[in-house]
Parts: sequence; C-alpha cells; structure tokens
Amino acid sequence: MEFRARSVDLTTHNYYDLLYAFHIFRGNYKKAGSVMYEHSMRLRQEVPGLVGIQKQAKCYLAALNALRLVNPNYAWIVRPKSVSKRQVPDDTPEVSPKRLNDGETKLESQTEPEVVELAEIEREYLLVDARLRLLQKQPNPSHTAGPTLSASETVGLLVKAGQLDIAFRVSNAFKAPLTPVFEGLALKCVNFSQHCNLFIMGKDEDFASDAWLWLSDNDVGNSATSNTSPADQAWFLLQKYLSQYEQKGSQYHRCVTIRLMSHDFPLPSWLTASYKRLNAPELLKLYIDYDCLQEAGHMVLEYIDAVMGKGAEYYGLACMDPLSFSSSAVWLPYTSIDRLMFALKSINSDIMYEKLHQDLTEKLDEYFRILESVSKDKIDAARRTMHLNNYNLCR
Repeated sequence: MEFRARSVDLTTHNYYDLLYAFHIFRGNYKKAGSVMYEHSMRLRQEVPGLVGIQKQAKCYLAALNALRLVNPNYAWIVRPKSVSKRQVPDDTPEVSPKRLNDGETKLESQTEPEVVELAEIEREYLLVDARLRLLQKQPNPSHTAGPTLSASETVGLLVKAGQLDIAFRVSNAFKAPLTPVFEGLALKCVNFSQHCNLFIMGKDEDFASDAWLWLSDNDVGNSATSNTSPADQAWFLLQKYLSQYEQKGSQYHRCVTIRLMSHDFPLPSWLTASYKRLNAPELLKLYIDYDCLQEAGHMVLEYIDAVMGKGAEYYGLACMDPLSFSSSAVWLPYTSIDRLMFALKSINSDIMYEKLHQDLTEKLDEYFRILESVSKDKIDAARRTMHLNNYNLCR
C-alpha cells in the first residue's frame, strides 16, 4: 500500500489517507505522522494552487496530531535529503556531461536521511497557514504559485496585509528580527493619524471602515471602545507590542522612533517615556540626528536633573540619588551634549534656541560643581580608608 501511495498521481488517486487510517488503527502514531508529512511534501511539489495549499495544511495538522501522541523522545520522522559531493554546471561549454575536467567520473546526487523534529514541522505548518491567511485576505494568484515562501518573505507579506499577530508569531518561531513588523506598524500608525484628521473634516469617507477592518485582524485587547478612534487603537497596539517583545536593549524602540522621525511625526509621550527608561543616550542622539534640537535640549536638562537625583526613576537610573557620595558611578553622553551645544550656538537668529543654550550652560555648570564636590569627598574617603588600613597593619 505504501508503494502504491508513492507511485500513483495525487490528482487522480490518494492512498495516503487510507495508509494514515491504517497506522492510526494499529496505534503506530509515529508512522501515521510520517505518512501525512510525506503527503504534504508531495502536495507541495506536485499540486499547485489554492487546493494544494489547503491540503498541505490538513496534512501538516494530521501529522502534528499524530506525533504529539508519541513519546517526546521519539516524536521525529526521517525524510530524504538530496546531496551532491561535487557540483559542476551542466551547461558549461566544452565540458563532458559525464566527466570532470580532470577526467574523473562525475558523482551523481545521492540521498541521505534527514531527521525532522516536531518543532520544525510546526514551523513549516506555520508558513503554510500564513500563506492561506494571506490568500483569504488578498486572493493574489502569485501567492499560490511557486515554492513555499521563506520566513522573511512571509513576514513581509503579512505586514503588508496587516496580519501583524501572525507576523510576530512567524518571526518568533524562526527567531527572525521583529524590526520589519515594528516598522510597518509604526508607518500604519502615522497613516491612521493623518487620515483621521481628513476623516473628521469629511474628506475621507472610506477611512473608518477600512481602518476598523484592519484592526479586526489583530488583537487590540479590551481597549476597543466606541469613544476611541482607529488611530488611537493602532497606537495602543504598537505600545502593547513594544512592551511585550522589547525584552533586552532598545532596538525596537529605535526602529519605531526612526520611522516616525523620518516622516516628521512627533513621538508619542508614552514612547519617549519608555525610551528614556531603556536607553536615554540613544534617544538623545536620534533627536540630534533628526534636528529635533528643542526636544533634545529639554531632555538634556531633565537628564542632568535625574543624574543629580531629581527624577532619576524616569531615566532608568537604579539609585534615586545617583550623584551622591555613596552611589555608584553615573555618566552623561558628553559627545551628544557637545554636538547639541554647538548646534544651538550656531543658530543665532532664534531667541528660543539662545535661551535653551543658556539654560544648558547654567545646568552643566551646576552639575560640574556638584560633581567636583562629590569627587573630592570620595577621594578624601578613600584616603582615610587607606590610612586606616595602614595603621591597622602597623599595629
């Protein structure tokens, strides 16, 4: 039966379902999962179009269900892998199709077994399921043609179609960076905010329906109310995803901030507050790079106050009084501050920038006075400790 299933045309006869039922009846769940996985591989190669993709998804689900009934230590299957020891293009001119340049016989492609674990099958199913969801959202014939899309290609299409939850799931499954997803969501927030103003003015009648349809494809939680606009919901979605996936560092805050600044869009207050706690020097550098000098100046004033103990919790400083005798070392981004001071000083025609430059100069002078005093106290304390240790040794 297995030989017949492999030899007949899938479009006319299908013995894999019968073979799967036979192994399930005998309790051989591992073999049943292997049969359905083989069926999905053949469907991918031999049956193009939407029908073939739908059958692939069903085969993957059947294989996963069968393998989950097996002991986890044995929940794997074996598939053939084509390998070639030496590869020479067949279309190379003046080259024998049977022998190499040195006269040796070409080695034919061989097959060796490859172990496929349950996690890899789940990832393959995730790509097929994402492809089906894309076809449901956008019935594009190009999505059904060709081989299975890669993870990065799938994520790009999902972001374009607004399927962000699935895009995050695929990226996490393949351990791919989430930067394209966050950039696409940030751009959608900008578009929603801009079209919201047009909708209020009565110039974009179809905006609301399209926006709410886009939001319905993603999990906005319990925040969706009749009093909030689609733009507010999109910003809430961005905030939720950032708090959920920004585990270490600030790379996703950075890519979102760059996307917003490149479109000359003001940063939301919750984003700047979160970014200051994670990586304030990086946010300051972005402000300067994109000529947001006023925001950068006010941030430096707040940052210096935080280092001196006023509002330290808003900048992620562990100690509430960082610039004190008993606290650990803190630092300021002097390079960025020097760039900002130079930029403000070069603008002589604007009174606002002159005032900001003067405030920064006074704040830095105050900071250096306190820093000198604290440094002197620490040096004196170190000297007293050294003398005390020497006295104890002499005794």
